[in-house]
Amino acid sequence: MVCVTFWIPNMPDQSAPLLSVRNLTVTFPSLHASAPAVRGVNFDVGRGKVGIIGESGSGKSTTGRALMRLLPKATRITADRLQFRGEEILPLSDRRMREIRGHSMAMILQDPKYSLNPVMTVGEQIAETAILHEKLSRRAAQNAPRKCWKRCIFVSPSASWGFIRMRSRAAWGSAS
Repeated sequence: MVCVTFWIPNMPDQSAPLLSVRNLTVTFPSLHASAPAVRGVNFDVGRGKVGIIGESGSGKSTTGRALMRLLPKATRITADRLQFRGEEILPLSDRRMREIRGHSMAMILQDPKYSLNPVMTVGEQIAETAILHEKLSRRAAQNAPRKCWKRCIFVSPSASWGFIRMRSRAAWGSAS
C-alpha cells in the first residue's frame, strides 16, 4: 500500500466539504486508443489532511495530479464535480491554479525522490516555494527553511535529497 497525502489548511466552513470530487476520469492519449487511467472516483474532504491509500498503480498519484491540474495538457480530465472551496477547478486559469497550489493545497508523495529536486538542497526548494507562493523577496525567503524546520522538527535546510533519503531509510530500518 502507498499513500498520497494532501494538506489543505484553514477550512472556512466546517459543514461544507473543502474538496468535492464526483465521477473523476483521467485519460492519457495514446497512438491507437485511449483508455482511462482513473475512472469514476468520488470523495469529499473535510478539513486538515487526507490520505489516498491504495495498491501500487491504482491511480492515487494520477488522481492527486488531476486535482492539482499538474498533468500534461494533452491529458483528458473530466468530472461531474471537481470543486475546491466551492470553486470548480477544471475551468480555472493556470494563473488561478498557481495561486491555489502550494498556498491553499499541496500534494506530498510518500517517496521524496518524486517530490524533491536532487540538484537543489531542500532549503533552496522551500525558499523557492516561498518566493512563488508567498510572494516573498529572495532575501526574506532565506529564512523560510529555518521556520519550516522548527515547525517540522526535521533535518537541516542545507541537507541534500540523498541525505534525506538515506536518513529516512535508516530511520525506517531502525523502527522495525
